[in-house]
Amino acid sequence: MKKLFASALILSVVMSCKQEASQTPEAPATETVESPAKSSTTMAEVKKPTQHLKVADLTSLDNAVKVFNETVVKLKAKTKFDAAELNEIHLITYSTEKALAYFGENFTGEQKELAKKAVIVLEEVHLASESNNKDATQKKLTEFLALAVQIAMKLK
Repeated sequence: MKKLFASALILSVVMSCKQEASQTPEAPATETVESPAKSSTTMAEVKKPTQHLKVADLTSLDNAVKVFNETVVKLKAKTKFDAAELNEIHLITYSTEKALAYFGENFTGEQKELAKKAVIVLEEVHLASESNNKDATQKKLTEFLALAVQIAMKLK
């Protein structure tokens, strides 16, 4: 029962953060521009709504570990933190979140606690990259990668 409660708690934290950050999960990215007569917004200031992805749940430890390792390698490779990389980071976090959700549901003890911490920090990475906040993304990604190393060591 404790395991089920903890899993539900992790999932609800992730989902509530995502709901606050998203408009409609399946909505395609669109660009809306007001006419210059109605607004003083320049084209450079116009932002496209973020497209949110639906990623299938992971159902095996082997698959969760594979996805976790692959996405952590991709996240470690990010060094520029320009708009393109921030978008890539944002997209990568969807799959990483699924791996962490699997760990949170199926691990116990210290491994479960690390997964819970990582979920929270990764959500901060997700939100920062989604809003193109270079400094916050860089800071939170560094924090997440430190947790990822600890998780990876426990997976061996």
